Amino acid sequence: MLPNGDTFVFNPSPQKKWLGRYGRIVGYTSTFKIMNTFDYGFWPVLEWDYERDRMVCPALDCGEVGELVDAVNKAKARLSSSKGGSFCINEFGQVIVPSGYGDGNRLLIGEVSGNLVFEDADGEIIDLADDTGLDTGDYWEKPYVGMQYNLSRGSYIYYYDNEDGSIYPPVQDDDLVGKLRKIRRYGPVRFIVNPYGLVLTKVPEGEFSRENDYWVPVYVGRINKNKWFRKEI
Repeated sequence: MLPNGDTFVFNPSPQKKWLGRYGRIVGYTSTFKIMNTFDYGFWPVLEWDYERDRMVCPALDCGEVGELVDAVNKAKARLSSSKGGSFCINEFGQVIVPSGYGDGNRLLIGEVSGNLVFEDADGEIIDLADDTGLDTGDYWEKPYVGMQYNLSRGSYIYYYDNEDGSIYPPVQDDDLVGKLRKIRRYGPVRFIVNPYGLVLTKVPEGEFSRENDYWVPVYVGRINKNKWFRKEI
């Protein structure tokens, strides 16, 4: 059992080419990966882009973690003839595996329920679903990992697709917009939604730097799935 009693379950599905939303932030950022570890062999880890450094945090051995590993590795072998590498879990629990070649090919391999919980280098538990005690604007002291969305200058939530341009949800969530604007009053805002529906963004910290402002993650709130993008299949 996990710390909150919510057992991690992986429900596999036949591998299917994924043509839906995939707003993973590219570059040097926190990422879910399957890595060949000393303790477990191939195993899920969370690479945490942490205070200008990187920490590798293995998943706890709870629930159907091994089944997730097998499914991701099978997808990686199909896409790029190798095991291990990054994968994503969106806010609907869908597990999406990108090709290691960076060619834009991706597979949907199943869905998860429960929490995939990790452990940092100090033995502290990382539960990405836990926002207990956090208010809008509080520092987010856990990995900044999730799918990217945007708030326009005109304060409309949207997702940007390279082929189709700006895509808007059926209904604008004015409560979420208000929380984003409480933190970032003006201009466009990039934010992420983690696998458990938590909304996070970044704000500049410290003295202004024209060339290299330092941005830190903060908590915004949670999505309302009745006012959010539809689940894609």
